[in-house]
Amino acid sequence: MRILGPVLSRRLGLVLLIQQVPPGTCTLSCLHCETAALPDTVPEPVDCGYEPADLAEVVARRIHHAERSGCRIDALAIRPEGECTLDASLPETLRRLRGLERRVALFTNGTLLDRPQIRLAVAQADWVCLRVEATRQETWLALGRPHGSLHLSRMIQGTLAFSKEFPGTLVTETTLVQDINDDAEQVAELARLLRHLRPVRAYLSFPRPEACGSRALPPSPETVVAAFLALRDSVEGVRLLLPADAGPDPSLGPGQSRLMDLLGRRPYTESVLRQALAPTGIGWDLVERLVEAGSVARATFQGQTYLFRWPSSAQGGGSALTSAHA
Repeated sequence: MRILGPVLSRRLGLVLLIQQVPPGTCTLSCLHCETAALPDTVPEPVDCGYEPADLAEVVARRIHHAERSGCRIDALAIRPEGECTLDASLPETLRRLRGLERRVALFTNGTLLDRPQIRLAVAQADWVCLRVEATRQETWLALGRPHGSLHLSRMIQGTLAFSKEFPGTLVTETTLVQDINDDAEQVAELARLLRHLRPVRAYLSFPRPEACGSRALPPSPETVVAAFLALRDSVEGVRLLLPADAGPDPSLGPGQSRLMDLLGRRPYTESVLRQALAPTGIGWDLVERLVEAGSVARATFQGQTYLFRWPSSAQGGGSALTSAHA
């Protein structure tokens, strides 16, 4: 059991990160997983070796200590280096955390949501992030490498049931991996599934080559644009979610943080971005320097030029990202 933080979350504010599941204990062994421990896929909840009362007491002390230092904890985020629904004590842990009067967030891959008791437990959270990455069995097997007893069709039915039952805030995260789930047909299928799930935010993310190696590569910039637009046509609130290392380079001077924050949310057409920057005093020369540095991608799709924030490591270095799509 580990409790980390406070740490700043791009989605939740200042959080305490709760990792109560042993690292690598998961229902999946995803190609793009960054967990240092080799995943040990298991299909059933297990005893994770802690007492919910003890965990809640430690969290309460951490909240008190943070607030004495002037930090207001916005949320308690259950995000282990594994699958949180494999924790047999999760229902009691969530009940006790809710008593601490902080927003409780939970991240899950959704593989066990076909079980009513698991859905009931997860629904105690205030905010749930659900991973949605495949609609085809062959893709799920290649990308997620699930435990042999699990079935994609049952998982999808479970996630759909949860989305109807859950009274809190549901968001989704979809990691696109080059040549596995990033083609137009599969993205269209994912968009249809997301439309039925009705998340308030649908985040689009990508693997980090330095963490995943050659086993899971990010899609090309033009594929990112195509996928973003396809999802946006079906789901409100689509956002890019870039790796934590995609931050601005302070050496590039004033205005970069504001610009990078803007470009980190979604791809902008060049014309719209120029209009957005006009009243800010940020010159177009900064955009060109960021493209040259590899921090911003430029991609042409269906006759339009798009720009968006992109980690230079995604292309193996600091070279500029300029792509075209017929």
